[in-house]
Amino acid sequence: MDKRVQELWANALESDEFIQARSAMSRMTKEGQSYCCLGVLCELYSRETGNDGWKPIPKALPELIGQEFNFDGYTICLPEDVMVWAGLEERNPVLIPKNHYLGESHRAVEVNDNMCYTFPEIAKLVRKL
Repeated sequence: MDKRVQELWANALESDEFIQARSAMSRMTKEGQSYCCLGVLCELYSRETGNDGWKPIPKALPELIGQEFNFDGYTICLPEDVMVWAGLEERNPVLIPKNHYLGESHRAVEVNDNMCYTFPEIAKLVRKL
């Protein structure tokens, strides 16, 4: 991973600027715009490159769950442009590598959505990439 982008991403996850979302790249709620950990990386890419790839996803009853957004058509993982910009080799990077204690690796989407790591916890994993 590109070291500059790695630091930028980890710092953003540790800041109070981003509200954490689960099961969506980005979602507008009563509290404001929220992002999954990969959504934060997409937002940083957008700010740096000027590519505003956020598009609303048509959904029934967005007032109940919040309006969800994709980035350049991707709803779960990184678009290629963001992946290349960040110097990543995968659209859903491994944040917890396989080892003899855990037995299996865990990717960004799983760590954010299923394992419910907080942004500061994910930032620590990002710094180890």
